[in-house]
Amino acid sequence: MRVELLLSLIVFSLLLFVRADIVLLVAYIILAGYFIWYKKKHNFARLALATIITLIWAYLGREQYGYNHDYLSFFGINFLPLFAWSLGLTGIYTIFLLIKKYFVIEKKYKDVIIFLVVYWSALLLIETIGYHAFNVHDLQTALYEGLPICDCMHAPNWMRAVYFLLGPLFFIICYVLKLEKLESEPIKYE
Repeated sequence: MRVELLLSLIVFSLLLFVRADIVLLVAYIILAGYFIWYKKKHNFARLALATIITLIWAYLGREQYGYNHDYLSFFGINFLPLFAWSLGLTGIYTIFLLIKKYFVIEKKYKDVIIFLVVYWSALLLIETIGYHAFNVHDLQTALYEGLPICDCMHAPNWMRAVYFLLGPLFFIICYVLKLEKLESEPIKYE
């Protein structure tokens, strides 16, 4: 878990100085390699699942992404949303797994509620910081008014709905595939 936290801090620091698409691409490669190297199967499976979901969304929504920076793209799929969403879904789910241990409520939908609070809070925080601090502006949807208070997510309502629903979709699939293991056991060197 310390490696993931350290990688997150490095990524956020580099975002201030290096193009976001490059930083996220390199972070993705390092994280995937780390999961493979240390045999963190559940973590890698979550990253792979997040990538599949994100690829589908990035392809379907590709016409909606046209940033104020020239980001890399492949077959019309912009690297910034592709890697930001893949890493974001994976990271938020990991944070959820860490937080849920501290709630001993025996309610049927406790995990869903905790995940939604974590996901939606993180989504709004990341969108706000990306827009205001890192100057990431989607020019394709810039004419749309941002959400009240945070002035982020300048996009049509259907696109905002997708943003708010991608997390719950990811959560449900992780739950069905039983990918909720945290894998925080110590690394064994053989």
